[in-house]
Amino acid sequence: MRLCGICALAVFVLGCGTTATISRADGAQITGEIVRGDERNIYLSTAAGGTTKVRKTEITDVDHPGDAAAIVGLALTAVGLISLAASDCHPSNKGECQALSVSPAFVGVPMVLWGIGVHSGSERAMGSSGERRESGWDLQDEESVEP
Repeated sequence: MRLCGICALAVFVLGCGTTATISRADGAQITGEIVRGDERNIYLSTAAGGTTKVRKTEITDVDHPGDAAAIVGLALTAVGLISLAASDCHPSNKGECQALSVSPAFVGVPMVLWGIGVHSGSERAMGSSGERRESGWDLQDEESVEP
């Protein structure tokens, strides 16, 4: 029964999907999967279909996907390992008892790996041009660069 609850939690967290939330300077938020980025823009695939372009100079924050899965996965892994260390299994069923004790980690470790993979994939797709500032993305215009 405990394992069913853990699996249900995992499915719920993984349901957060692979979409990022982009906050713009005008207060608008756009949610979609970051498909790619270049020096000036980020391109999102939205639920409405098609691709939306957002200028990096308009972006104030990017919430990449995968964080919740990684955090919940770490918590489940910790619970499994602590439960295993604290288990007082009878010798007659020690293997089964230990397997049940560590079962949250069997769900947690893949969640951590999935969350990290999705998060880093979203960051890579966005591109690394420019540096993030409090007021948005600091990009130099090619025209304004002095020789």
